[in-house]
Formats: sequence, structure tokens, C-alpha cells
Amino acid sequence: MKKAIVFVLIVVLILVLTPSLIYAKPGWGQIQKDWDLIFNVAGSFDRNHYMKIDNLDPSTGNFTGTGYYKSNLAYSWTVSGNISDSSISFSLVYDLTSPIPGSTFDFTGTISDDGSSMSGTWESPIKTETWTGTATYKNHGDFVKNSSDKSEDAKSNNGKPVVSK
Repeated sequence: MKKAIVFVLIVVLILVLTPSLIYAKPGWGQIQKDWDLIFNVAGSFDRNHYMKIDNLDPSTGNFTGTGYYKSNLAYSWTVSGNISDSSISFSLVYDLTSPIPGSTFDFTGTISDDGSSMSGTWESPIKTETWTGTATYKNHGDFVKNSSDKSEDAKSNNGKPVVSK
């Protein structure tokens, strides 16, 4: 009888704890998919970029995505990184078809509590500078409100968090 009770308790504990282990994730809250990034460059002008987080693994915080320099779309890149609590780190690598193929830039920073902004430092082999990021859309409703094809865009995931709590 004692063995049966111990067995039942172990099963209950496993059932109670397993979902939290399976769905454990860093505390990034409502991190958005679409970002306007500004790469500050001392003695020059700021570089405005767009970044889209395409995939995020909720168990590790690792993510991948794409982006481009807004003033010249030929400067496109891929991004991979990690989010843990309110910290973010990522590297972007310019595509082979871009004017600076294979160039890599590394970023570290902090995400705001509501997931709508982030900032930090970026570095290249020759310099370290600052950057800021603002979620392109506050939420899905904001995206649809600002779109030209509201009925079609309402079906998209734009403006939705990558992972919801």
C-alpha cells in the first residue's frame, strides 16, 4: 500500500512539474517580431535598419531572422541570437549578394519590460558603438490599422509577439 501511495505521489509530481519544464522559457515577455533598429555611428549619421525575428525557440531563447538597411535594400542580412530574461545578444551577417558580403556585427543589449524597445552596444572588427530598437508595431491591431489591405493583413502574424506569456 505504501508503495502504491509513493508511486501515485511520484506520478502526480511528474504531471505537475513536467508542463513547467516543457514550457520553461526565458522571461522575455511580449517580444515582437518586427523591429526598427538604429545603429549609431559617432561622427557620422545613424544607420536605420529593419529586423524581423522569424523563429524563436522558447526552451532556449535562441532566435533567427532577417533584416536590411532601409536606405539601401541591397544591404540585407541574416541574424541569429539569444534572449534571456531582459538581455538580448545577436549577430548579423550580411548576405553574399550585399555590397559588404559576409561582414559580421555583434550586438548586446537590454529589452524593456513590455518588450517594445531595446538598446545596447554593437561592435565590428574596427569599432564599438550604440544601438536602439523599437517594435515596428505595438501589437497586431496596430499593424492591421496601418495596413492597406486590412482584411488580408488581419490574417497575418505581423505585430504579434513571437512568444506570448
